[in-house]
Amino acid sequence: MAPPVLALVTGAPGFVGGHLVRELIGRGSRVRCLVRRAGVPEALAGLDVELVVGDVTRPSTLSAAVAGVDEVYHLAARLTALRERDMLETNVRGTRNLLDAARTSDRLARFVHCSSLAVAGPCLADGHPVLESHRPAPVTWYGRSKALAERAVVAFSAVGMPVTIVRPPIVYGPRDRGLLSVFQAIARGLKPVLGRRPKSYSWIYGPDLARALVELGRHPATVGRTYFAGHEVAAPMEEFLEAAATALGRRTITVRMPESAVALLATASDLVAQATGAPGMLTRDKINELRPAAWVCSSDAAARDTGWRATTPLSEGVGVTARWYRDAGWLGAGRGARTPSSADVR
Repeated sequence: MAPPVLALVTGAPGFVGGHLVRELIGRGSRVRCLVRRAGVPEALAGLDVELVVGDVTRPSTLSAAVAGVDEVYHLAARLTALRERDMLETNVRGTRNLLDAARTSDRLARFVHCSSLAVAGPCLADGHPVLESHRPAPVTWYGRSKALAERAVVAFSAVGMPVTIVRPPIVYGPRDRGLLSVFQAIARGLKPVLGRRPKSYSWIYGPDLARALVELGRHPATVGRTYFAGHEVAAPMEEFLEAAATALGRRTITVRMPESAVALLATASDLVAQATGAPGMLTRDKINELRPAAWVCSSDAAARDTGWRATTPLSEGVGVTARWYRDAGWLGAGRGARTPSSADVR
């Protein structure tokens, strides 16, 4: 009998990383997690994993992490920063460092890079979903950094490393703090809506994305390829908010926020961030993600090549998420929530 697959996961303590670790364990894989400091992260408590202390921005810490691994799932990324160069340091140079380390493993069967719809940019003027064949058109620091990281992955593919790139759209689900404050607003009877016209988004439930990363990362047809991984049905934020209100049994008052007002808040947030040294999620750069009318991608290529499809409809996934927040006590004040954008595109 062949020994179980040994998979390294970077970003394992994060929201998506936690779901991926659970998916891998459920498939009988051994899981090694790269963590930035000693101790068991809350998100990984009680899980049968190996912890290795390291940081993708420090190459000397990565050799132990990649030793003997069969698969690498690279999820670690910076979503916000005070300066673009800080984001590039983690998302681009960090990816290159991990690629350099991973190629020393003589057992490596796949390097799976979790990228983002932010690389492709919003829908074109015709409103059709974005395809993998479209030229990247990022509109934020984050999108540009992930585009450059993809280039690094492709370069290693060209010299023989088996790689796969997966681009999720907006990810939501239990344990996510990105949209937590939106659920908290719903719990208080408020429904925050941006602008006057509904905007369309692709979504994916966290456990569905975890399954996509593994299935796309292990299928022989996906080597050297890039795939979107989202639910096939796009929906406006209003539908997401209504599903949350229904799950929590709350009647809500719609609070419509003009884009100009959100831009002012972003400017204020940037000033506070510069003064405190702690970057916020709502920034003037991030406003560039809020203006487009649609962030929608097609995941047909993933279905065609591997049979994978996201199986959790928005109403079901949001319902499970809302009830998880409530039962975990996260719908009260704080709990470390960050301020999300209307389209927290990953």
